[in-house]
Amino acid sequence: MSVPVNMPLPMQNAIEPVPANAAPTGKIVAESPSIDLEVYASRYDGIVRLQRLIHVAEVCPILREEALKMAITYVQTTYNVSLYTFLHKQLSELNPTSPAEQVPADSFAYDPVWVETKMKGAALQLEKLSSELRFYKSRSFKQSARRSLEEMADLYLSCGDLQSVRECHSRMDCYCTGVEDMMDMLFHIIQVFIYMQDWDHARTYITKTKSLDVKMKVHRLNGPFHTHLECFAGLAELNQKNYKVAAEHFLNANFAHCEQFLVSPVSLNDVAVYGGLCALATFDRPELKRQVIASTSFKLFLEQEPQVRDIIFMFHESKYASCLTLLDEIRDNLLVQMYIAPHVSTLYAKIRQRAMIQYFSPYQSADMHKMAVAFNSSVGDLENEVVQLIQDGHLQARIDSHHKILYAREVDQRTSSFRRALALEKSYQRIAKMTMLRAAVLQSKILVKSDIRTAGSKQAP
Repeated sequence: MSVPVNMPLPMQNAIEPVPANAAPTGKIVAESPSIDLEVYASRYDGIVRLQRLIHVAEVCPILREEALKMAITYVQTTYNVSLYTFLHKQLSELNPTSPAEQVPADSFAYDPVWVETKMKGAALQLEKLSSELRFYKSRSFKQSARRSLEEMADLYLSCGDLQSVRECHSRMDCYCTGVEDMMDMLFHIIQVFIYMQDWDHARTYITKTKSLDVKMKVHRLNGPFHTHLECFAGLAELNQKNYKVAAEHFLNANFAHCEQFLVSPVSLNDVAVYGGLCALATFDRPELKRQVIASTSFKLFLEQEPQVRDIIFMFHESKYASCLTLLDEIRDNLLVQMYIAPHVSTLYAKIRQRAMIQYFSPYQSADMHKMAVAFNSSVGDLENEVVQLIQDGHLQARIDSHHKILYAREVDQRTSSFRRALALEKSYQRIAKMTMLRAAVLQSKILVKSDIRTAGSKQAP
């Protein structure tokens, strides 16, 4: 397969920044995040870093220029000339100037020589790899052919052509000489689907990989491979809004095998943030205590994000005002993270609802004025929230709007006991009748044979 040297390799399925004067995607805006962008970007490598920086440029006006410049600097270490050109266009649109001033006298000036050199270099390298692959295929050198496909996939990834990366890894199926090669191929396909944000296919391949690994016992449980798979699964479930399942996957990650996280779509900090917030939004109090606070492994992840750790402990200690205040403080920091940003509002709402339910659960009645102070809210806004919880069936209570008191709905224990007793009686009667019928059938030596046509593998004589 040859690529014309006068045309750039296509960049498919990559995240591109929106125009500088356009509204951010999904109306997500991070007004004043307190992150160090250089430290944040250093947690990732390859296309993951570029995607993260582009997302920051989209949603955060005050960091847009810095994020674009960092992305331009990093993209020059790749062959992605399409993204390089696009980023320069976005940077030039930030501060429109006169034509005489449009060429900056610094390292961020558009370099057409670099573009031409990279285009030719990528085309020549791809031609070389294609020739090697044809040679190895003709000689039936499976291991060499697989390595050529891996190098070709790396080249396409550097060019930003994710669809071709996936195709290269899929073609390795014919050249895998063992189960480990097959597992490595599936692992890279999952990564590509995550880069493409194709969550349905990612979940399918994660399930397939786990089943194959359990069957063949290639990797030990709680090892590096399984830690990465759990993080991938958590990320896929998060973006499918299955927050409790996502939390369970992140909680299964093993901190002892984190040295390779730089090449992963998620970092150690991401595991702490995503797992912690999803657990807060979906776990009940005993689950939160047992699976998060008392978890020796996940506690090490939480040490990477002290604010999330404090939020979880405050929530468990019923310090809801401090917990919600700290959540508001880190909101902008969460909005600059591309995978959790679309879910921040939903997760915050679920955490607040769960806090209200836990606050009221021990009481027969509660003063809504005191409750409003505990949740940093006005009485009117709190009443509207409680009404919504009651209507949704999450809170069994009623409101005295005149005196602003919340009363627990009284349950008739006597009636409930009678209903449970009648249901138990019907269950016992059914079990007794079935037992007597089975005894009668056995005593009469009655045998019911299956129909020969539905016997599966049996054939008619």
